Amino acid sequence: MVSESGRGSDLFGIQAGLYVPDLGREKGTIVVQRWDDDQSSWVSRKLGGEPVGQRGFIQANWPEFHRFGVRPYSVTEDTGNLITTGGWDRILTRATGGSSTAYASATTRIGVGTATAAAASGQTDLSAATGTANRWWQRVTGDGVVGTGTGVRRLSFVSTVGTGDANIVWAEAGIDQGAANDAAASTVPLLNRIVSAQGTKASGQTWTATFLLDYT
Repeated sequence: MVSESGRGSDLFGIQAGLYVPDLGREKGTIVVQRWDDDQSSWVSRKLGGEPVGQRGFIQANWPEFHRFGVRPYSVTEDTGNLITTGGWDRILTRATGGSSTAYASATTRIGVGTATAAAASGQTDLSAATGTANRWWQRVTGDGVVGTGTGVRRLSFVSTVGTGDANIVWAEAGIDQGAANDAAASTVPLLNRIVSAQGTKASGQTWTATFLLDYT
């Protein structure tokens, strides 16, 4: 009698490894430079104009202040930005070749308002009511500037608000895609919003707001 026996054993294993890379983070910073009535008047005269409040007053932009060596009397910086849902949609549409408005000087504004309500991703406007007592939109000077640094990708926008505009409490700020300087509702999409106590701009002062949108 022949007895045969066999035993087989297959070892089959699957090992799955999931690698999660370090996640990048978006950060928004607002920088506000301030020049007072006397400084605004002095630069106007250097440009061939008259002091603040007179017919021949020439409103200087921030490059003129720097060109004549007039330093702002105050500079503040705050971080705490929120990119809105509409803002992300516009960014992704632009990135994938879709039809949408570019963030250029003719179509991009920085707005400030008096409201302090917390930022929300679904916002389509500043929280402050419309009207010059509550808000102001100012077109940016020059197109959005893309910059890079060590581990940083940055998009920056700059707006200079003249002596007669936005003389209100600056408590919030954001970027939209409007074409006019006014106190109306946002022209959608609202790209971002930050709640930041920057103080009260007085008549006769020139303030420059710079938004730095960083991805690190």
